[in-house]
Amino acid sequence: PQGSIQPQGFGAVGILGQSIGGNGGNGANVYTANVAFSSDGSVQTNIGRGGTGGDSGVGGAVQIGNAAAITTQSFFATGILAQSIGGSGGSGGNVYTVVGAVSPGSAVTLGSALGGNGGTGNEAGTVSVTNSGTITTAAGGATAIHAASIGGGGGRAGNAANLNVDLTGAGAGSSLNATANVDVGGTGGAGGSGNAVTVSNSAAIQTSGIAA
Repeated sequence: PQGSIQPQGFGAVGILGQSIGGNGGNGANVYTANVAFSSDGSVQTNIGRGGTGGDSGVGGAVQIGNAAAITTQSFFATGILAQSIGGSGGSGGNVYTVVGAVSPGSAVTLGSALGGNGGTGNEAGTVSVTNSGTITTAAGGATAIHAASIGGGGGRAGNAANLNVDLTGAGAGSSLNATANVDVGGTGGAGGSGNAVTVSNSAAIQTSGIAA
């Protein structure tokens, strides 16, 4: 653009160019509850696996060329903001299992819970800013040119948990009460990479105010 740009208001932006990749979807959670009632004994087996978080989208390239004079008067305003942000991976699904056995005889409970893996964060695109217009900011926290390329974060791993409640062995004679659980949390997703950022400025830049 050419001419002059004078954005108004707290956090105003003169020129904004951004590309943001979509976040991956979250994996499905698994909730299981079993209760066995028996006069002789019981055997229960539970296997639960949380869903895998979805992978995210890529942040695209952002390119801005400006020849206009930009003047801001408000706090935390920005003359030119250019950013590409990769999407974050989806969270892995959680697994929560509750198992109960009520029997005067023996009870055997076997459980396996595996949390879902987090999705992969994707990379951001290149960012390029070419400015030949004067930029003036006149309030605290304001920024003349902000350019960033930020890779997406990896998805959170899913949790896994088992809770067993057994009321067994009250009858005459010998009885067996055996419980075996294997709980494994998921793996967190890998984060995405940032990319090259280029800023070329040939004009005067003047900032004032605290943390400007």
